[in-house]
Amino acid sequence: MIATALGVGLAVRLVSHHLCLLGVFARGEHEDRLVLVDLDATTNP
Repeated sequence: MIATALGVGLAVRLVSHHLCLLGVFARGEHEDRLVLVDLDATTNP
């Protein structure tokens, strides 16, 4: 997994009816970060 390879955060997958986002979520002392690394906008049957 990307997060494990980088040694930071958690791998996340956000899914809706028409969209799937893949990214890495990292919690910080003063801020949290979500870095999106892939987008799949195809419609799921």
